[in-house]
Amino acid sequence: MGFSMRTGLLLSAAALLLFLAGCLAQPAGSTVLSGNIYWEGEVRVQGEVVIGKDAVLTIAPGSRILFMPYLEENPDRQRKPHELRGSKLLVHGKIIARGTASEPIVFSHVDPDAPPGSWGGIKVQDAEQAYFYNCAFRQAMNALHSCRSWIAVEYCRFEHNQVGLLFHNAEMLIERNLLRHNGTAIFYLSGAPVICENRIVDNDNGLVIADASGAYRIENNSFFDNRSYNVGLGERVRHSVDLRNNYWGTSDSKTLEGKLFDGRSSLWKGEINYLPLRSAPVRISGLE
Repeated sequence: MGFSMRTGLLLSAAALLLFLAGCLAQPAGSTVLSGNIYWEGEVRVQGEVVIGKDAVLTIAPGSRILFMPYLEENPDRQRKPHELRGSKLLVHGKIIARGTASEPIVFSHVDPDAPPGSWGGIKVQDAEQAYFYNCAFRQAMNALHSCRSWIAVEYCRFEHNQVGLLFHNAEMLIERNLLRHNGTAIFYLSGAPVICENRIVDNDNGLVIADASGAYRIENNSFFDNRSYNVGLGERVRHSVDLRNNYWGTSDSKTLEGKLFDGRSSLWKGEINYLPLRSAPVRISGLE
């Protein structure tokens, strides 16, 4: 089954049940989409929208995916760690969000003045593939969350989110993105990421690494002007972490290490190996 969303439509459980055949029964406020789905123009999401296991969602360049206010039936219930609140998109199938430099795809709250955390985010879980290219993510709780999936994120902006990127047990390609003005830019819980040529600047926290036991490559990024620390290690990271060939905004070891939260400040953590340094900051055409 194919389904196309065009400019000005509201995507919610109530709206879709009127004209979309084949939706699966879900809890109140949740809608499952199947088949080939095409979004373009302005699409408004309310509640939880699920891209089913066999579905493919394609989003046209220049589209604006706006997340509406949504209050769950039991907002005070106990939640799992990193569980998203508010309107959200859950992807189990495949998503292709390929914007252009002149026509990026925007994922944001419907109110442009809403604070970070005003909508849940996009969670890619047990999915086949996910591509985000020339997209902008704003005002989310966890803007892009990946679990047990393969996901590529390139030439994207993450701004004014509580967390920009969060992933665990996932293969991630994160290249040539701008992450700034977030609470935490990247939360690396576990997995096998490639994180290269990104500008991770002016966040509360830059990169948080909770578990670096898997294969990873993190190099040729810019980490500087993050307020608490540029990179921090969690308690489970007891060995050294290879962050050579990144740019730190300074070559002074005392200043640089003052923005690292690792074994230099806690006996129970590994140390970050940052030498040699990249000599120049990362420049990303179209995102500066």
